[in-house]
Amino acid sequence: GIVSDPTGAVAPGVKVTATDLQRNVPFSTTTNQDGVYIINNLIPSNYKVVAEAAGFQIYLISSFPLEAKQEAVLNITLQLGTSAQTVEVSGQVQMIDPSNATLGGVVNNKSIVDLPIVNRNVLTLMAIEPGVQPSTQNNYSSNFFTSAIRYSFNGGLESTSDFQQDGISILNQSDIPGIMGLTMLPSVDAVDEMRVQTNSYSASYGRSGGGITTMVTKSGTNNFHGSAFDFLRNNALNSNSFFSNRSGAAIAPLHENQFGGSIGGPIIKNKTFFFGVFERDINNAGAFSLFTVPTAAERAGNFSGALNSAGQLKTIYNPFSTTADPSNAGQFVRTPFPNNIIPTSVLDPVGSKSASYWPLPNLPGLTNNLAETAVSANPLEQITGKVDHNFSSNKRTFVRYGYLYNVAGSPNYFRNLADEGYGPMTVHAHNAALGYTQTLGSATVMELRAGINRFSALRPSNGL
Repeated sequence: GIVSDPTGAVAPGVKVTATDLQRNVPFSTTTNQDGVYIINNLIPSNYKVVAEAAGFQIYLISSFPLEAKQEAVLNITLQLGTSAQTVEVSGQVQMIDPSNATLGGVVNNKSIVDLPIVNRNVLTLMAIEPGVQPSTQNNYSSNFFTSAIRYSFNGGLESTSDFQQDGISILNQSDIPGIMGLTMLPSVDAVDEMRVQTNSYSASYGRSGGGITTMVTKSGTNNFHGSAFDFLRNNALNSNSFFSNRSGAAIAPLHENQFGGSIGGPIIKNKTFFFGVFERDINNAGAFSLFTVPTAAERAGNFSGALNSAGQLKTIYNPFSTTADPSNAGQFVRTPFPNNIIPTSVLDPVGSKSASYWPLPNLPGLTNNLAETAVSANPLEQITGKVDHNFSSNKRTFVRYGYLYNVAGSPNYFRNLADEGYGPMTVHAHNAALGYTQTLGSATVMELRAGINRFSALRPSNGL
């Protein structure tokens, strides 16, 4: 902002201090010769702002809330007087940056905590911002590390946006080339605020072909605070699906239990703070599917009932009867099996044994004649820890570490090695961030950020 005197002239050398009311930590700077001051990279919180200079009354705003990645402008007009006099501004502050045309919005902590979120995936709240659309419907409920980011920004390609936590990208190449995934799926209890930027964002974000989603991890305060939670979902509380009802199948099993807790507080009051979250999701979800499998008669070689869509018999020919067609040079003829039944002596024993891995039909007909429900395990576990330290009013640092254990289960409908599923995928991901901020003079801020992502995945097959 700019500090001026009652005549409108700029006021150099004015000390401006923003004090974090939750942590009682001050951040100070001094206006330059043009009356400009900058206090950069403040964490989301509520601040008290004080401006003071010789020959002027003290300017005070007792409550100035800041959101994630917000570039607030506060222009201050000082009144003549002494430092023993204070002018307190209690009206609403216009916290906008008229030079910033970024489109997007902020999802504050109250919305993150209070809004119902399936599987407690905070990224689903991106969809409440204009222009953000999930690419697949299950994005609203998926907590898998690749599905959670499949959103389109303003009609752009999915999975081309960047996701950042505390200024560090948490995107990483998955096990499939070209498919990105997250090394963190931040817990609802770990995110202070989330900002979604859909267009005209700063050139400092150079890793995105779509939008930018930035999240800020909570920090400890001067008081100890903690939380504990346990969320339950169970098929006993759900209704059956249309297709399960139609085929006479029972409701798909669902047993999900998400539990954990958070704690934060001071290590050294007014100086060093910590915050940590643990969350675990035990998710055993059932799925329903239809298959086409050979009937008992077909497994025995009897295809007398194999009809096409026109009701005509699908003729089965004896491959060992192939001979040259005497009427057409270069052509061949074969003899159909009598009554469309393959003799047992011709059946390959290996093929017959392989066919036994298919379950027998439980529905009438030759197509979509098997309805099965199976359960897959999809556990998730994550740990987030953060420490903030303030060296002085113009020097501060933080370090944050996150660990993610994620499994995408695959239901084994056949319950044997012939299952058609792709197998469960187990992910271990680590993400760390280190930040240092120092105010250099009245209008210069040095910010250093470093981060690391480590990702490993294993996907064995369900089948052979």
